[in-house]
Amino acid sequence: MIGFLATLVFLLSSPGAESDEYILLSDYYLESGQVDSAIGVLREAFSETGRYEFLLKIAEILVDRGEYEKALSYTDRCLGKIEGPEVYRLHALALYGLKRRKDAFRTVKAGLRKYPENPSLLHLLGNLYDIEENRKKALKYYIKALERAPDSAGLLVDYAALLYRNGQSDSALSILEKIYDRVEGNYRAELTLSGIYEERGENERALEHLEKAYSANPMSVPLLVKLGQLNIDLGHYEEAIKYLSMARTLAPLHADARRLLGIALYRVGERDEALDEELVALYLTPRNSEVHYYLARIFAELRADSLALKHVRKAIKLKPRPEYRLFEAYLLISGERFREAIRKLKSMKKDLNPVGYYMLGTAYFGLKKYNDALKYFRKASELDPDNYGYKKTVVDLLERLGRKEEAIDLLVKLSELYPDSTELRFRLAMLYAEKGEMVRAESLFALLAREDSTDAAVYNNWGYFLATKGGDLDSARKLVEKALDLEPENPLYLDSMGWIYYLQGDYGRAFDYLKRAVEKRNDDPEILEHMGETLLKLGKREEALKYLRRALKIDPTREELREKIKSYEKD
Repeated sequence: MIGFLATLVFLLSSPGAESDEYILLSDYYLESGQVDSAIGVLREAFSETGRYEFLLKIAEILVDRGEYEKALSYTDRCLGKIEGPEVYRLHALALYGLKRRKDAFRTVKAGLRKYPENPSLLHLLGNLYDIEENRKKALKYYIKALERAPDSAGLLVDYAALLYRNGQSDSALSILEKIYDRVEGNYRAELTLSGIYEERGENERALEHLEKAYSANPMSVPLLVKLGQLNIDLGHYEEAIKYLSMARTLAPLHADARRLLGIALYRVGERDEALDEELVALYLTPRNSEVHYYLARIFAELRADSLALKHVRKAIKLKPRPEYRLFEAYLLISGERFREAIRKLKSMKKDLNPVGYYMLGTAYFGLKKYNDALKYFRKASELDPDNYGYKKTVVDLLERLGRKEEAIDLLVKLSELYPDSTELRFRLAMLYAEKGEMVRAESLFALLAREDSTDAAVYNNWGYFLATKGGDLDSARKLVEKALDLEPENPLYLDSMGWIYYLQGDYGRAFDYLKRAVEKRNDDPEILEHMGETLLKLGKREEALKYLRRALKIDPTREELREKIKSYEKD
């Protein structure tokens, strides 16, 4: 490289040095990033030769650098001194860069009067109309330029970009795919491809092209914001934070950058930082509905319910999106304002989606209107048949309503849909056991125990139901012993063992296990009732009644227990 440079210097110092050598040296400096040196060489070339092509080359460099005022001073000197369309093109670009739009258009048109077939000037005029959003005229001049230069990659990229914005994505994609090997990495080409793929729902491919556009223009704030948005849509929140933080650094008052950064931070659990960003976004764009919506979500997680409700209602007022209205209902349900939530949800009518119906079910459940709740839970499940959680809720409520046959039928269907679900088999075994169908229940418990010999809950429930449904008490005790071997301090398993000893008539041992169970869990009505029954057998009536009354207070629906207490109080 040193030898190459020395040769060039020698040639330039020789009498009669040709312009090619000056251009060659200036190109070398440009490729090395030494722009000022390149301009210096070109100035010297003009001084030596008086040839305006060197000044025009300086103008081209300055236009590329965005130094339009300086560029214009050179193109002004070149006009009338040098022939060819390039002087008009560069002069127009410098004028447009200085926001002298009318002068830029006049210059291009003057050039076209002199060089009507020149594709570069036709392309530029199309560009200017494109930027001005005059798509009809832009298309006209792009097509004229393409008729004269059908293989121009840059022209094809601009034409494809315009087609995409005109809703002709397929045509745009077809053009860009054909020339992609020539334009890969081109900012506008990559940006257009990203938009096309995003429009088609192919967000991963869209992101791939957007990242290539970023490589070509890493300082573009709108591009950084778009990268943040797309990464959020894909769930790549850390990547989104990276790009949006860069956008915030470059443009601290960019409202979308702050808003989206707040969303990304919220998604990774950084609620305080998210709140800061959304509050800045609120200051910048107080009427942005999404800012209010995310502020509502953040305040809800911070348990500032009144602020959450205030902001979601502001979001709804600005733009009544279904998701905002559903979140308002969620907040009302969380605050146990069930009737108000029901009114809000029912007012949504056709906008009510499966989530909305599920919320209606939840609100009715909160009002203890279980049949209404079941109706809406079922509606949610019908509308979203793949949602396992909805079906599980229906099963739960059927059990609560004592409709065990319906619950079993649904569990059998679910087991066919999800054959690997141990949870479903476990629940089915429990329901069979509660109904007294111990053969079916035991076959399922045995299957579950074979699949996982460390599942203590299987052994406990198998043993408990075997004991309470008239089975072999010794076998039941051995099963619960296995559960306690695995989890010796589990209060539910201690309760099971205590109750088995009670059923065997060994009230002393029953008391020992139940005492340990109560010490670990004194709010379980089943354990408290068992302790009360055991104390009665041990002759401790008053103490027994204390436990039984506490059990009924915790669960007032235990009517059989209520009658027992009345009976014991009379004795």
